[in-house]
Amino acid sequence: GVCKANLDVSIKAYKNPPETIAPPHSSIYPRD
Repeated sequence: GVCKANLDVSIKAYKNPPETIAPPHSSIYPRD
């Protein structure tokens, strides 16, 4: 659900620098 997704993003935000999590869409949908 959305809650789980938000939690995952929060964990990534905590582990990664602000610049990495600045674009939320990039974290959820990586553009490699």
